[in-house]
Amino acid sequence: MFAEDALQKWWAARSDEQRQQLKRAAESARPDADTAKLLGDTSCPVGLIGSKWETETEWGWTLSPDLRAFISEQ
Repeated sequence: MFAEDALQKWWAARSDEQRQQLKRAAESARPDADTAKLLGDTSCPVGLIGSKWETETEWGWTLSPDLRAFISEQ
């Protein structure tokens, strides 16, 4: 898996509440903005994939397959 050692270290520093939020996001088709902020604020070594149509005001986020698999396995 891509960046597994860095992900393990990052995951170990997460609180139980953060881990639950991340697990819910891994089960979801599209993580919410709070999860995107959590990943950015905690310097997750594997970033989100974002997309936005020019006419939309909000970004749509998805977890990379590697990040989704890592979180699901924890």
